[in-house]
Amino acid sequence: MTHYLIQRGSTYYFNRRLHGKLIRLSLKLTDRKQAKEHALLIYIHLNRCVRQKMNPKQIQDEAKRLASELYEDWVLGFEALDIPERERLAYLESMQESDDGGYSDLCELVYDGKLDDERLRDAKADLLFVEMKRAYVRKYRNPRLQLESDTASVSAPATSAKVILIGDALEEFLQEKQAKDPSIKTATLDEYRAAVRDFCEITEIQTVSEVTHDSAKHFRNTLKELPKQHRAKSQYKSMSITDLLRLNLPDSQKPSPKTINGKLANLSSLFDYLIQTDAASKNPFTGLQLRAETNSYEAFTSADLKTIFSSAIYSDPKYRRSTRTGTQSHWWLMVLAAFTGARIGELVQLRTQDINETAEIPTLTITDDGEDMSVKTNAGIRTLPIHAALIDLGFLDYVERLKKAGINRILPQIKMGTKKPGEVASKWSNERYRERCFPQFKEEKKVFHSFRHAFISQSLRCDMDIHKLQQMVGHEPKYLNETATYSDGFSMQQLKTEMDKFQYNGFRISDIKGGWRELTPPILN
Repeated sequence: MTHYLIQRGSTYYFNRRLHGKLIRLSLKLTDRKQAKEHALLIYIHLNRCVRQKMNPKQIQDEAKRLASELYEDWVLGFEALDIPERERLAYLESMQESDDGGYSDLCELVYDGKLDDERLRDAKADLLFVEMKRAYVRKYRNPRLQLESDTASVSAPATSAKVILIGDALEEFLQEKQAKDPSIKTATLDEYRAAVRDFCEITEIQTVSEVTHDSAKHFRNTLKELPKQHRAKSQYKSMSITDLLRLNLPDSQKPSPKTINGKLANLSSLFDYLIQTDAASKNPFTGLQLRAETNSYEAFTSADLKTIFSSAIYSDPKYRRSTRTGTQSHWWLMVLAAFTGARIGELVQLRTQDINETAEIPTLTITDDGEDMSVKTNAGIRTLPIHAALIDLGFLDYVERLKKAGINRILPQIKMGTKKPGEVASKWSNERYRERCFPQFKEEKKVFHSFRHAFISQSLRCDMDIHKLQQMVGHEPKYLNETATYSDGFSMQQLKTEMDKFQYNGFRISDIKGGWRELTPPILN
């Protein structure tokens, strides 16, 4: 199986050619043993798909056929039961309670893509079957619907009616988005899937036709009372929605209005698409957005920067001896942020090949041309001159050492995130390190992104040209309007002239010069 496993940098990939097409998937793992296990599972799954020769439409059609057969048999069996009419509703409710038992777990398996084709078909059939029974129970409870029937018993819904699972509609929608924008990020697609998974779990609705404005409001209002990331945290994973609501958590532990609005927006986009394709007649998520306070982050002041660059990793011998976080990568992370204004995800993606010279000027390039690399916008792809302070601290020497050791990433001791490149670095800097060294920053709304704010604010104070600054920090050149269309950007010499103006007041970064050399260096895995 190892011949289906390749390594790029420190990350392992599954690599197999099937019917003349190369399939290469990042396993997002650096441990070879784990990577081999994951590669084996993928290999088995691909073989199963090849044997069954099932495509997604066939899976969906088969699921609908099986669900219809199950439903028809169940309706006939229920109507043939020899029990008094007054006991029938209690029987139905007992049956529904039994169905609800493993419903959430089954939903999670279906929408997380953890099933092979055959099991996925059966799981979707089970979900559709449960939804049909629920519709039957709702009609049975409703006297108006019963009066409309020709008999005392409720007629079964026509099984020929078009039933669309929300999950199937979502995947079709995401395929369309990818067709229109091949560069769309995996993390963005996952956010759509997470919104649908949360909606189906909270409302217990699986089909498009059953989503109403009321169910959408119920979803929003329930989400407001749940813990943040309730399915990502181990202490909440096994709890039902009802149990989670009973926790009565403080607002600080609940999702922010911005997070909830993001999920509502994703669901609303899905239904806009369904209206366009005649799969839905109206958008039930219209007008549900919450009022959200602006959550803008404050820039670090010179006093803050002085505190940061005299904190544990720069001064505390005990912390600096830690082989886990007292590393050269962690030391350089905040220094680079302070003197480039780059985003945290851009910094952790940096490779030694991104450090070069242009017209004899040392440069740093931020790009998305490598495996699993991404930038926020097209303007985020850029090359900027390396500030003299970084050179004085020994950054170029640090890069040369990495190259000689055969190490590709600039910050190899900080793992790349599985969803977003900077998520691991962000967790360290915004949670563990901030809580340990500067807990006051939390109340002051100061996070890692505050380095970027500080760099841009200080650049303007140093009278740097706004257009050249925009190019260096990866902002769209909005002040140039349509003129930007005809511009290839400023020369490196022009950018260096502006970068040379930049300096912080109130602290000296040179005080930590050479400090990185005393820390745990990266080694080639």
